Amino acid sequence: MDQHQIDEKATAPESVETIEWRESSDTYVPPRRALEEFLSSIELRGEQPEFAPLIFFEDSAHEQMWADARLDVTREHGGIIMGEVFQDVGGRYYVIVRAAIAAFESSGSPTHLQFRAESWQPVWDKLHVNPSLRIVGWYHTHPRLGVFLSGTDLRTQRLYFSAPWQIAVVIDPISREIGYFFGALGKKLQNVRRFCERNVISMPTKPDTPEPVR
Repeated sequence: MDQHQIDEKATAPESVETIEWRESSDTYVPPRRALEEFLSSIELRGEQPEFAPLIFFEDSAHEQMWADARLDVTREHGGIIMGEVFQDVGGRYYVIVRAAIAAFESSGSPTHLQFRAESWQPVWDKLHVNPSLRIVGWYHTHPRLGVFLSGTDLRTQRLYFSAPWQIAVVIDPISREIGYFFGALGKKLQNVRRFCERNVISMPTKPDTPEPVR
């Protein structure tokens, strides 16, 4: 017999036990405790971790970016992102994006974009009308190139949008991809959600039923 041949009868177990999995009534369930409560009671050693900001895009602003990106796919285009910034009790930033202002007065090529002085006028106008808004980042397109921050993009982010809550959005209108980045180092951002405002409708109260005339 060939030495590599396996005798199945010799190696097969005489019986196979059936394993049954049952939920135990005493399964450990971790108690609830706010992370902020724990962090406020200690002093962390070493380098402090950098928490990525939470980004909430109002639907209209997100759709405006995409509309601007699809207008002309022969070269790069971009604009400024505006909104509100808050910091929760745990120290984490969250950003509510309210508007995307296209920089129509810009120059560029398939791999280059430059804002001109005229590009900023709509931004100043928006800030004048809505003083509660802040410049929270910028966006631009990469037609057929994918979504990433180039060396020039990283320099722009570091020089002009370096706050830990400021973001960069890159859109490839051809492949329909979008990417989000934050802070001076342009780190990849995952915590991005879209939202719409809830419409609170005030229902008219039912008129009082008059007493019957007796």
